[in-house]
Amino acid sequence: MDKLKYKTNEKGIKYIPKYDLHGLNKKQAYKEVNNVILKCSELEISSVNFITGRGNHQNINGERAVLFKTFPEWLNDPKLSSLIKDSVPGDGSYKVYLKIEENKTIKNVVQTGKEHIYKCFSTNFCAISIIAIGYYELDPHVLLEY
Repeated sequence: MDKLKYKTNEKGIKYIPKYDLHGLNKKQAYKEVNNVILKCSELEISSVNFITGRGNHQNINGERAVLFKTFPEWLNDPKLSSLIKDSVPGDGSYKVYLKIEENKTIKNVVQTGKEHIYKCFSTNFCAISIIAIGYYELDPHVLLEY
Protein backbone atom coordinates (compact mmCIF):
# COMPACT_ATOMS: atom_id res chain seq x y z
CA MET A 1 0.00 0.00 0.00
CA ASP A 2 1.43 3.33 -1.04
CA LYS A 3 0.79 6.44 1.02
CA LEU A 4 -2.95 7.11 1.06
CA LYS A 5 -3.92 10.18 -0.91
CA TYR A 6 -7.10 11.66 0.50
CA LYS A 7 -9.07 14.83 -0.08
CA THR A 8 -10.96 17.00 2.38
CA ASN A 9 -14.39 18.45 1.63
CA GLU A 10 -15.71 21.87 2.70
CA LYS A 11 -16.81 20.46 6.07
CA GLY A 12 -13.36 19.06 6.83
CA ILE A 13 -14.34 15.46 6.13
CA LYS A 14 -11.52 13.34 4.71
CA TYR A 15 -12.28 10.87 1.91
CA ILE A 16 -10.53 8.90 -0.83
CA PRO A 17 -12.28 9.47 -4.17
CA LYS A 18 -10.64 6.47 -5.86
CA TYR A 19 -8.54 3.51 -4.75
CA ASP A 20 -7.90 1.31 -7.78
CA LEU A 21 -7.56 -2.46 -7.34
CA HIS A 22 -7.05 -3.19 -11.05
CA GLY A 23 -4.15 -5.53 -11.76
CA LEU A 24 -4.32 -7.28 -8.39
CA ASN A 25 -5.35 -10.89 -7.94
CA LYS A 26 -7.96 -11.82 -5.35
CA LYS A 27 -5.45 -12.48 -2.57
CA GLN A 28 -3.51 -9.26 -3.20
CA ALA A 29 -6.69 -7.19 -3.45
CA TYR A 30 -8.06 -8.63 -0.19
CA LYS A 31 -4.83 -7.73 1.62
CA GLU A 32 -4.87 -4.24 0.09
CA VAL A 33 -8.53 -3.59 1.03
CA ASN A 34 -7.83 -4.81 4.56
CA ASN A 35 -4.79 -2.53 4.96
CA VAL A 36 -6.51 0.49 3.42
CA ILE A 37 -9.61 0.22 5.63
CA LEU A 38 -7.51 -0.20 8.78
CA LYS A 39 -5.31 2.78 7.84
CA CYS A 40 -8.33 4.93 6.91
CA SER A 41 -9.93 4.19 10.25
CA GLU A 42 -6.72 5.20 12.00
CA LEU A 43 -6.50 8.44 9.98
CA GLU A 44 -10.24 9.19 10.38
CA ILE A 45 -10.90 9.03 6.66
CA SER A 46 -14.68 8.73 6.33
CA SER A 47 -15.03 6.95 2.98
CA VAL A 48 -13.11 5.13 0.27
CA ASN A 49 -14.27 4.41 -3.27
CA PHE A 50 -12.63 1.08 -4.20
CA ILE A 51 -12.44 0.46 -7.95
CA THR A 52 -12.79 -3.29 -8.58
CA GLY A 53 -13.66 -3.28 -12.26
CA ARG A 54 -16.87 -4.37 -13.98
CA GLY A 55 -15.60 -7.56 -15.50
CA ASN A 56 -15.00 -6.39 -19.06
CA HIS A 57 -11.98 -8.68 -19.29
CA GLN A 58 -11.52 -12.35 -18.43
CA ASN A 59 -8.76 -13.46 -16.11
CA ILE A 60 -6.52 -16.43 -16.95
CA ASN A 61 -9.19 -18.81 -15.61
CA GLY A 62 -11.86 -17.31 -17.87
CA GLU A 63 -13.63 -15.57 -14.96
CA ARG A 64 -15.02 -12.03 -15.05
CA ALA A 65 -15.57 -9.44 -12.28
CA VAL A 66 -13.79 -11.58 -9.70
CA LEU A 67 -12.97 -8.68 -7.36
CA PHE A 68 -16.40 -7.08 -7.71
CA LYS A 69 -18.18 -10.33 -6.84
CA THR A 70 -15.88 -11.15 -3.91
CA PHE A 71 -15.63 -7.66 -2.38
CA PRO A 72 -18.76 -7.86 -0.13
CA GLU A 73 -17.41 -11.02 1.53
CA TRP A 74 -14.21 -9.20 2.49
CA LEU A 75 -16.16 -6.52 4.33
CA ASN A 76 -17.75 -9.20 6.54
CA ASP A 77 -14.35 -10.01 8.03
CA PRO A 78 -14.79 -9.34 11.79
CA LYS A 79 -11.61 -7.24 11.81
CA LEU A 80 -13.16 -4.89 9.22
CA SER A 81 -16.91 -5.09 9.82
CA SER A 82 -16.65 -3.27 13.16
CA LEU A 83 -15.05 -0.30 11.35
CA ILE A 84 -17.56 -0.08 8.49
CA LYS A 85 -20.78 1.90 8.63
CA ASP A 86 -22.03 0.97 5.13
CA SER A 87 -20.95 0.01 1.63
CA VAL A 88 -22.66 0.84 -1.64
CA PRO A 89 -21.95 -1.00 -4.90
CA GLY A 90 -21.46 1.09 -8.01
CA ASP A 91 -20.57 0.42 -11.62
CA GLY A 92 -17.39 -1.60 -11.06
CA SER A 93 -16.75 -0.09 -7.65
CA TYR A 94 -17.77 -0.08 -4.00
CA LYS A 95 -18.00 3.02 -1.84
CA VAL A 96 -17.17 2.08 1.75
CA TYR A 97 -18.25 4.42 4.57
CA LEU A 98 -16.27 4.08 7.78
CA LYS A 99 -17.35 4.69 11.35
CA ILE A 100 -15.56 7.77 12.66
CA GLU A 101 -15.67 8.72 16.33
CA GLU A 102 -17.22 12.17 16.37
CA ASN A 103 -15.42 13.26 19.51
CA LYS A 104 -12.14 13.03 17.56
CA THR A 105 -13.29 15.09 14.58
CA ILE A 106 -12.68 18.67 15.67
CA LYS A 107 -10.17 20.30 13.37
CA ASN A 108 -8.68 23.69 12.61
CA VAL A 109 -9.14 25.70 15.82
CA VAL A 110 -9.05 29.42 15.07
CA GLN A 111 -8.91 31.99 17.88
CA THR A 112 -10.67 35.28 17.14
CA GLY A 113 -10.77 37.65 20.09
CA LYS A 114 -12.91 36.10 22.81
CA GLU A 115 -14.23 33.29 20.65
CA HIS A 116 -12.84 30.07 19.32
CA ILE A 117 -14.31 28.82 16.08
CA TYR A 118 -14.17 25.09 15.59
CA LYS A 119 -14.49 23.54 12.19
CA CYS A 120 -16.35 20.29 12.79
CA PHE A 121 -17.30 17.34 10.61
CA SER A 122 -20.96 17.43 11.55
CA THR A 123 -21.51 21.17 11.00
CA ASN A 124 -19.78 23.89 9.01
CA PHE A 125 -18.78 26.01 11.99
CA CYS A 126 -19.53 25.87 15.70
CA ALA A 127 -18.75 29.03 17.66
CA ILE A 128 -18.73 29.61 21.42
CA SER A 129 -17.72 32.50 23.66
CA ILE A 130 -15.17 31.78 26.32
CA ILE A 131 -16.86 32.85 29.54
CA ALA A 132 -15.38 30.54 32.16
CA ILE A 133 -13.30 27.41 32.35
CA GLY A 134 -15.47 24.35 31.94
CA TYR A 135 -17.27 22.25 29.38
CA TYR A 136 -18.84 23.68 26.25
CA GLU A 137 -21.09 21.65 24.06
CA LEU A 138 -20.50 22.46 20.40
CA ASP A 139 -22.49 19.63 18.94
CA PRO A 140 -24.78 17.00 20.49
CA HIS A 141 -22.03 14.45 19.88
CA VAL A 142 -18.99 16.53 20.80
CA LEU A 143 -18.15 17.78 24.29
CA LEU A 144 -14.96 19.74 24.92
CA GLU A 145 -13.07 20.57 28.08
CA TYR A 146 -10.98 23.72 28.34
